[in-house]
Amino acid sequence: MPTFPPSMELDPISRNPTRLPGKTVEEIESMTPAERLGRRHRGHRDSRAVRRTSVIVVTQDNLCFTRLCLESLLANSSRREMEVIVVDNGSGDGTPGYLESLSIATGRVRPILNRENEGFARANNQGLAASIGDDLILLNNDTIVPPGWDDRLARHLRDPEVGLVGPLTNRICNEAQVDTDYSTYGGMVEFADRVARDDPGDLSEMQMLAMFCLAMRRDVLERLGPIDERFGLGLFEDDDYSKRARAAGYRVVCARDAFVHHFGQASFGALEGGEYGRLWHRNRALFEEKWGVPWVPHSGRTVGYRALVEAIRVAARGEIAAGATVAVISKGDDDLLALGECRGRHFPDDNSGDHLGYHPANAPEVIRRLEESRRRGVEYLLIPSPQFWYLDFFAGFRTHLERHYPPPSHFPGTCIIFDLRVPASGISIKGI
Repeated sequence: MPTFPPSMELDPISRNPTRLPGKTVEEIESMTPAERLGRRHRGHRDSRAVRRTSVIVVTQDNLCFTRLCLESLLANSSRREMEVIVVDNGSGDGTPGYLESLSIATGRVRPILNRENEGFARANNQGLAASIGDDLILLNNDTIVPPGWDDRLARHLRDPEVGLVGPLTNRICNEAQVDTDYSTYGGMVEFADRVARDDPGDLSEMQMLAMFCLAMRRDVLERLGPIDERFGLGLFEDDDYSKRARAAGYRVVCARDAFVHHFGQASFGALEGGEYGRLWHRNRALFEEKWGVPWVPHSGRTVGYRALVEAIRVAARGEIAAGATVAVISKGDDDLLALGECRGRHFPDDNSGDHLGYHPANAPEVIRRLEESRRRGVEYLLIPSPQFWYLDFFAGFRTHLERHYPPPSHFPGTCIIFDLRVPASGISIKGI
């Protein structure tokens, strides 16, 4: 029997912060962990000489996501000698009570309850220090793991040259992201099975492994040491740890036969834009000062994304006047700025043309930044399809565009282009 119904929807209904459909939340809450897991969750010892695995999960509110993560983890992991250490950073939504009950019910979950938010790095270090496993896995609580996920990762750790290994996923900032074709729990499990069959044993070298799911051996931890706690709540600690691993001579790899679903932004999405931005810039500066090199944005270019970028360029050539300046809503991808005879600028930017590093806090801030960009010479606004959510999440921004600018050119599944040169009024962009 599947851990969750195969038809259970996984596509969020919003981001910043990430929220799940109501029916999905109801399904998660409809059963206790003991009812859902049955006898599968009980740990037991194996008399054979086997490697022990410790999984460390950090939580801070978001109980619904935590339940998806932990209950899929307990049901779908292959390793018998597994402990799950959950470090809670002062949750106020019932998470501590849930973890205590899960510990009693399973005998495999060990909660560590912090009174306040100690940050991502310190909480993971607490879990690592308390762990007994030979193999160690850091796992975000906004993930769902499919059957056999742990074996698919851990077998690559038998190679002593491999220091850090992570899985493919549906949502991350670099090459570990792959195009997916599912929207349900059952579809995710089937997709993970296909991934395992298509590329058995295949590895990709990585500059950075995101710590949403990262595996290593204990000897690697002992050599590299704990995660740098100066990065505080999070951001750039995974860049730092990957760089430390490579500096120590280890390979940092993505296992292309392993897949873990990642919602993303379940915690950071709840931060106000300014708070997130200050953290992002602070930690970037810390990383650059520590290593004496500029931070380079990650490459997250799947085949589908590269095709999208080319389609955007085609649309821009047909709609935007040669030599015009275009603000492109982006996440810092310079490829989106290469628009032929047009001059592309990131939006939002830091007033010098560099990407701001975070999404604005609210619609008034988006509007203010757009109008400042327009006064600095921006003539068009281009919204790639992955950023269409701006028009829904920042409702006031959408209204501003409706009232003050001509109808946009809409290329379904590709981009929307607004002409900012001649403000108009009474324009509707409903249905985009």
